[in-house]
Amino acid sequence: MKIGGTLFSHKNINKWTWQSLNRAVRNQIDHTCITKHWASSLMDIRLYRGADIGSDHYLLIADLRLKLKKHVRQCSRRILDVDKFGSEEMKE
Repeated sequence: MKIGGTLFSHKNINKWTWQSLNRAVRNQIDHTCITKHWASSLMDIRLYRGADIGSDHYLLIADLRLKLKKHVRQCSRRILDVDKFGSEEMKE
């Protein structure tokens, strides 16, 4: 697991995810964790201070870019020789 908030450099004001009521104490306590396999698809993690979410924490949003492979369904088609159906060998 990697902590996504520490991978990108931002100003300190955009790193604080919690602020006390008297605005004296600020901490980075909310994080986004992602597995190492998907860490390359993580583009940015931003803090939105103006979002009204009814909490003393700020909104943290992660931008991901996923590159998924197209699923190719392979059909196995057999070409049947219909003329052989009338033969005695096929009937047996």
